[in-house]
Amino acid sequence: MACPSPLDKIERLKAKIDAVFLKVNRTSGKLKEQGGKGFPQIPDVPQPSPTPTTSIEDVNVTQGKTEFQTSTQGYWNPSTAGYTERGGSFYKVFRTRKNYTSAQQTCEADGGHLAVANTEAINNFIVQQISGRNDSWIGLNNKNSEGTWMWADGTRLAGCAFSNWAPKQPSMNQGQKCVQMWSSRRYKWDNTLCHRLKYFTCQIGPGEDSNCDKNAGRRSG
Repeated sequence: MACPSPLDKIERLKAKIDAVFLKVNRTSGKLKEQGGKGFPQIPDVPQPSPTPTTSIEDVNVTQGKTEFQTSTQGYWNPSTAGYTERGGSFYKVFRTRKNYTSAQQTCEADGGHLAVANTEAINNFIVQQISGRNDSWIGLNNKNSEGTWMWADGTRLAGCAFSNWAPKQPSMNQGQKCVQMWSSRRYKWDNTLCHRLKYFTCQIGPGEDSNCDKNAGRRSG
């Protein structure tokens, strides 16, 4: 039996292609007659909702117990979630290592922020909560456009009488914009790269009265 020539192969291929187009056209016509009923219904895929940020809306003190009313739940006492109360505010060291931004987001989800250690008393209290030789993020950074050291509650470090920098800190190395309690320096403050993974301390509530001047260090307009 003679082998088909290249032209014969081309003709056969064209015939197959024409047959496929014919089937497609017939199917399309039937679907149009049915008003599109033949098309499969694809369900909507739910989009993941962002993690809600909890905000404190009210504070209630009953029989010496402080409770917060939040935007995502009713009144609750953070001590039930592992927080320790001090002076009407609550603090918790999270022993899961996260970068600075993720740590702050975790605190916000609980209705707080990274801890503000702007007095010697509260600084020492936080140090006592940290177990072992582990560095811990606190709520101090200079990630703002002015490069000013700011606490998580909006207070400028320049307006506070207390600071606890380790020797030769803060360093001027570019990118070291977030502050940790540095375990190898007796938990004194050290500015370091924000992407590093550390323990972190959250605070819920206003903290202690530090008499910090929130206007200190502001540029005159």
